[in-house]
Amino acid sequence: MPVSKSYRYPPDEFDDVPEDAPTGVHRVPRSPWRKVLPFVVVAVVFAVVAYGAVTIGSSLLGSGDASASDKSTSASKDSTTKSTSKSTKSSTPKATKSPDDDASDDASGSDDEAGGDVDLATSIAVKNGAGIAGLAGRGATKLQGAGFTKVAASDYTGTKLADSVVYYVKDADAATAKKVGSLLGISDVEQVSALSGGAPIIAVLLHDLS
Repeated sequence: MPVSKSYRYPPDEFDDVPEDAPTGVHRVPRSPWRKVLPFVVVAVVFAVVAYGAVTIGSSLLGSGDASASDKSTSASKDSTTKSTSKSTKSSTPKATKSPDDDASDDASGSDDEAGGDVDLATSIAVKNGAGIAGLAGRGATKLQGAGFTKVAASDYTGTKLADSVVYYVKDADAATAKKVGSLLGISDVEQVSALSGGAPIIAVLLHDLS
């Protein structure tokens, strides 16, 4: 092998190379697949890791949400139950009776007590037979307060009586006469054949009202 003139070292045994010997370094060409393979491996590994992380995270979050939902549902049921219980207790009506109801009961009367219907529009004459000033007027006021609408007060001028009494004529007025006696504290209620003065019921008071 000829030596270059610029080569400053003297020739030696290594410079004696046969003419047909290969010169330089030769490498086998690399296939395209070997160049791409590392990137493909990295991409696949990354995808698997990312999928696993997402799956585990979703599982944990789902478990937490389900637990919170169960607690919320349970609390909602408890609240609804308590609310329904309170609503049922508060909405249960209590039987109460006001003074107005008592007055209404006294005014209308009951069929069992009076033996019939009480007619509050029946004319009632209240007579003062005790000589106590204003007695008949107080009796009339008491009947009016109970709901009777036609009540007149006057002095009694008939036969002397032993005690207070309520007179009536018609059977249909029996219940009303008994109601008048009950309101005025008169237990003696009598049916007679006729009454003077025009009123179908007359109450004669011989004692003061209690």
